[in-house]
Amino acid sequence: MLLEYGFHVTELYADAFLPEEQEDFMWIQEHFPQLMVSSTNRPKMRFVKRERQGKILAIGQKAAYFAGTDYFVNVVESGGLYGYDGIVQIAKMMREAYEKPKDRKTLIQRKGYGCESCI
Repeated sequence: MLLEYGFHVTELYADAFLPEEQEDFMWIQEHFPQLMVSSTNRPKMRFVKRERQGKILAIGQKAAYFAGTDYFVNVVESGGLYGYDGIVQIAKMMREAYEKPKDRKTLIQRKGYGCESCI
């Protein structure tokens, strides 16, 4: 939906797509082939450059981690948001997240933040 309404989405982080999401994923690939899709569970993702130029808004903790941004909507697995009300809620959270940074390292409980890798 963000892509359809002109948001500048540069990357999609996903571990997998559910069967009911396949049609949407194919549509994105067809209409926005420049959109980078990255699997967050691939070992090489450990070496991806995290800090980016400019102010980046991420939706979700994984996106915030991989984009290296403190401006993020603090949701995991869509946070139970669904339908029209979910769209309204995520839009409000996006606005708040863009206006006020969060402490990413405190909020994101990720194995490996500050730890040695076991890979």
